Order: sequence, then C-alpha cells, then structure tokens
Amino acid sequence: MNNDIQKLISENNNLKDEIERVNLQNNSDKMLKLYEKISELNEKIEGLNEKINRYPFILEKGEKMLSVIFATALINYSMICKNTDTINKLEAELYKNYPELYETNNFFLYKGNVVDKFKTFEELKLKNGDIIIINQNDY
Repeated sequence: MNNDIQKLISENNNLKDEIERVNLQNNSDKMLKLYEKISELNEKIEGLNEKINRYPFILEKGEKMLSVIFATALINYSMICKNTDTINKLEAELYKNYPELYETNNFFLYKGNVVDKFKTFEELKLKNGDIIIINQNDY
C-alpha cells in the first residue's frame, strides 16, 4: 500500500506541474479537468491511508503476520505479531494484560525448549498459531 500511496502522490505532483503549465497557457477547461483528477487522487490517497491506519503495524518487505499464543495453566493469550518480533518486544503487552505475570520471574518454552526471548520468531521457527508456554522460576 505504501508503494501505491507513493505512486498516487507522484501522479498528483505531476498533475500539479501540468496545471501550472496549462495555467500559463490560460486553458480553463483543461485546468478544470486536472483539478478534478487531483481531487480524485487525493480521495484515493486518503482511502489508502485510512486502510493502513486500521492495522496495528505495517508489514515491511519480507515480513509476515502471525499469531502466537502465550499460555500458562490459567491463561491462553493470542497476540498478532510479525515474524521479525521477539518475545522480549511482546512482553510489555502481555504484562499489561496480565499484570500478575509481571510480578514473577518468567521464562518461556517452545516445543519443550527454553526460548531466547531476544531471537526473532523467524529464528525460532515459530509458525502461525504456535504456543509459547510461560513458566516461572521459583526462587
């Protein structure tokens, strides 16, 4: 969508340049058509920006959206994220929704192995719908 917006902005700027040329030639019919086209392009840009703003994040080239599930004996919490995210990045939201977890010393398991919470989900080979178990160190 960002590429579409950039193309529309570029087309819009080209039309503005053309309006200036037409204005110098004093051709009001052509100017009116150009203004209408600019208005149409501005509406498309606004529509695309509105669509982009509905998503919690922007996917860059090579990024994929996925859902991971954080689970304890009492909690199953699904989070939408990117394959480039880390557990460390998502912990703040997790603790915001479950403050009782913040007070404990947690470690995370994926397929029975302790997870390095600074590795990306892609590095950990996590897939959409995978479950990350939250365990607590007892001190």
